[in-house]
Amino acid sequence: MSGKGQPELFRIYNDNFRKYGINAVQILLTHHNFSNKVEEKTVKNIINSYLKEKTISIINENDMVSKEEFTGNKLKSFTDNDELAGLVAENMNADLLLILTDVHGLYSCNPKKDRKARLIREIGKVTAEIERMATKEKCNMSLGGMYSKVHVAKILAAKGITTIVAHGNSKIDKILEGKAKRTVFLGRVKQKK
Repeated sequence: MSGKGQPELFRIYNDNFRKYGINAVQILLTHHNFSNKVEEKTVKNIINSYLKEKTISIINENDMVSKEEFTGNKLKSFTDNDELAGLVAENMNADLLLILTDVHGLYSCNPKKDRKARLIREIGKVTAEIERMATKEKCNMSLGGMYSKVHVAKILAAKGITTIVAHGNSKIDKILEGKAKRTVFLGRVKQKK
């Protein structure tokens, strides 16, 4: 999301969380925040401090600082918010990452082009076949498409974190309860730290 859109997005989150007596705060991150253990610990401590205060962190990439995305150095930048979400989930030792998008999850082929596309509801392991199903096509609001979501889910699964991909128009409680269409990438058993 560009700097122009961030204030409006944060206002929407803040207004909606306020209805439930929950505060929201915006945190802007770059790859530098995950470049070493000290930075990672700082991010974790800040987010945990907010959670103790019943404050939800709205996290986004700091476009003004993370200029590598525009210079072509893909090794040191986020490709999109999916990767950023994955890094935060891993850093926070989360149990679950929920990614909302413009489709109900991973389909056997592109549902926008093929009526025979079927939703893959649960994935125990991301195989080469699963990766081929993930289109690299992108909408105008996303840098990663389904391919990046599958890539992040594969990395997190190996660390014991389950990822759910679902449509952004679905209610979150229904997604989490399995009452809305979704794809669940099962995390393997977490190792105790």
